[in-house]
Amino acid sequence: MLDRLRKHLAIPLLIIALALIGGMFAKLYLSKDEGTFYLQDLYGDRSALEGVTISGDLRDGYHRTHFSIRGSQVVTATDFYEKNPGGFSHRHSVGAAKTIDGIQHEARPSFVGEYDFDITYQDRRNPKHMITGTGYVKTGLAFHDPSKSTNNDMIMDYTDTEMITGTNTNTGSGTTGAGSTNVSSRQYFFANDLNYGITRIGDKVYFTVPTTSGYTGMNGIYEITDFSVGGFLRPAEKAARELVAIDLDNNGKEGAPKVEVLGLEAVGDKLVLILSEDNKLTLRGFDSHSGADLGKVTMEDIAIGGRENVKDPSDSKEETHYAAYEAFIDHDVQVINLIFSRGPAEPDEVKTTMLSFDLSDGVMLIGTVKESYPREEIDRFYDTTLISHRQGKLYVVKTLRDSEEKSQIPYDIVRPKHLMIYVYENAKLVYKGELVTDMNDDVIHVRNLPPSTGGFGYDEVRYRNFDNVRIGQGGEA
Repeated sequence: MLDRLRKHLAIPLLIIALALIGGMFAKLYLSKDEGTFYLQDLYGDRSALEGVTISGDLRDGYHRTHFSIRGSQVVTATDFYEKNPGGFSHRHSVGAAKTIDGIQHEARPSFVGEYDFDITYQDRRNPKHMITGTGYVKTGLAFHDPSKSTNNDMIMDYTDTEMITGTNTNTGSGTTGAGSTNVSSRQYFFANDLNYGITRIGDKVYFTVPTTSGYTGMNGIYEITDFSVGGFLRPAEKAARELVAIDLDNNGKEGAPKVEVLGLEAVGDKLVLILSEDNKLTLRGFDSHSGADLGKVTMEDIAIGGRENVKDPSDSKEETHYAAYEAFIDHDVQVINLIFSRGPAEPDEVKTTMLSFDLSDGVMLIGTVKESYPREEIDRFYDTTLISHRQGKLYVVKTLRDSEEKSQIPYDIVRPKHLMIYVYENAKLVYKGELVTDMNDDVIHVRNLPPSTGGFGYDEVRYRNFDNVRIGQGGEA
């Protein structure tokens, strides 16, 4: 009797269990768009956001919520991943390969033959069929004996080549330590990491060498269209074409203004060469097809420090800027935006200068904003910073974290994080707001953990972060 009763009860109980499970999944799916997303005004009028769209994703390894801020409205939509999409699309890190439109490039001093630099190419857009190759560049550069240099703060790459003139005798060894003067293992010194010199327009790659004032001879902007070569086979007809010549001979003349090349960027189909001329920030525009000069602007009040004639920004009592920069391009309005770190250094704050240049007709400065942020609030792990100049305003999106004192959390990677929005007009702040979310609830269990010797095992698959943040016109972002 009991066995028969159990058999009759098994089916109803199974149906009830399945119904409960189905109800749980249905509730979970229906609640996927019920997360916290709203815009909190902290200063000024929200009307400053009219005419632009700020969008992005808040995601972990399992799902993402896409958000879009249009004026005063915040719209969200959530979907689940079938498989973990992998790492976050962080901006370029100094020293890492430079990825443009899913294609990874890296510049290195050449170890083969008479050529000076190898530019490697890896198309990663299809992980199952990645295409790789190498192009190469020959310059007319010569570098002064590094044993006579007192510049200890420059980014360096190491080879055994005395001059970049095609007399490469590298044997694979190198030296370590910034500012080393070991003549037996000679070094290349660069104003910035070599990858600052790479940019891309369509299927063409362009390169310049980020040279310090220690270089003389001829630098240039080189167009690389052929990445089909590698190894020791290097026919001359496949070398990069010199599009623009950059004469550095003044660097060797006593009392003459010194020129340093900081980097190369692309705005639409135009190239922007970023320089320090006589220690002043200078931008020059060039046509990417003909190399024609499109104009030049020199910032008399933006000193680039850490060089022979200007003190390092961290030591200087005068306002100077580091050579490293971040570039953000508004291709639709032909604007390049640059962020430079500014000295003199302060123990409790990070100072930046944000500059915007219009390339629609020549090269013209259209905005300068100087800002500072509390050093303890800088997001050192998953920083999301984006700037865009449009409609006569500078729009800044930036993540900041609570300080240890405010949060009482010993692990800075899980301190509460905030996506801040700033709008500047005529160099003055006109709006400040925050996109408030519930992302900080992901790590609420960590807040009461005591500091431990082993640290906290952070996992970006489990914890959400912002990704793919964009600023566009109207409904474009």
